[in-house]
Amino acid sequence: VNNNSHDNNNVELGIARMVSRVTRIAALLLQAVESALFGNSDRRRSSSIGNDDDYKIDGNGESANNGDMFDGGGAAEIQAMLLEAAEKMGVDFSSSDNPLRELIQAGEMGVSGNSFDGGAGGSSGGGNGGNLTGGAAGGTNNGEDERSRKKNADPLGYLKTGAILDLSKIILSEGEVKLITLVLTGRLQIEDLGPLLYLALNSPGMDLVAATDEFYQLSEQQLIANSNAQSPSEVVLLNPPPLAVINLSYTDIGDCGMDALSEFLYSNNTALKTVDLSFCNINTQGFLSLCHGLKTRNSRGLPPIEALVLAGNTIANDIGKQIGSAISSTRTKHHKRKSGDDASRSSSPSEGIKLLHLGSTSISMKCLTELLS
Repeated sequence: VNNNSHDNNNVELGIARMVSRVTRIAALLLQAVESALFGNSDRRRSSSIGNDDDYKIDGNGESANNGDMFDGGGAAEIQAMLLEAAEKMGVDFSSSDNPLRELIQAGEMGVSGNSFDGGAGGSSGGGNGGNLTGGAAGGTNNGEDERSRKKNADPLGYLKTGAILDLSKIILSEGEVKLITLVLTGRLQIEDLGPLLYLALNSPGMDLVAATDEFYQLSEQQLIANSNAQSPSEVVLLNPPPLAVINLSYTDIGDCGMDALSEFLYSNNTALKTVDLSFCNINTQGFLSLCHGLKTRNSRGLPPIEALVLAGNTIANDIGKQIGSAISSTRTKHHKRKSGDDASRSSSPSEGIKLLHLGSTSISMKCLTELLS
């Protein structure tokens, strides 16, 4: 009996940690997308779930919305999951102003390693990699002045600016990769994020992989309906968030994850300029998917990726030339953009990759020569 009770407690604790983990990833996605859509000028919209002024959990476990400006991307569903996870972990959130933060802290107490390091505030540029968006959080005024001086002197500093999604050092599962792909490609609008998570975590026989697959199929049906639409008013566009920097370093997505995520490279995001894939355990198959994504982006007339960080991965001899071709800035065709305020856009030889980081990459001299040529 004691063993069964112990096993049940372990299962419940595992579920609570899983809810904490997925909810945090959802919060990072929500924060990044809101920042991209509304800008830094609207601090309330770009804050994380659990904002002190907008959402609080009352004594009955219900979320109270104190404003009409935004529904929090399914905040009610996410708050319900927070309460369920908190109950299983023995944490009382009834008087908490920020239950998400407390749940994360409670979950991290039982999690070893760096699976939750990095977060929305930037990752620490540890290891030998080239984490583009990392940075230290402390320091004296002199240190801050020195960093400011170096930043101002960096001719490529603009590659780090804009709306950033930083998921570095979070080892991503298959379902989490699919969730991120849905958001980055616009197949899942941010207001549907909460309902998807509620479906994944509360429906019998349903998990995150199954829930994301279901939403993917729904988006495919919408694309088919768009192609058969008789008038523009019947078309529902899949609008990806205008994120400028995607940091997936140390997420261990591997070849399968790269294959799934490659779609966001050619989604209709003209703002995208920097992608950090350092130390992601990517090999030949994953790089083929990366090449496909970059070439498709090019063929659709989207602005090229300007900074690509591939540090710490393995580039085999037979893939170097293909990577070089995919990141080439040679673009001769003129393409017409149809969405939003985009006007016709042409390409010039000066456009293209500005920074390619291959530090600590397993690559032969011959392969490097082919890649660069």
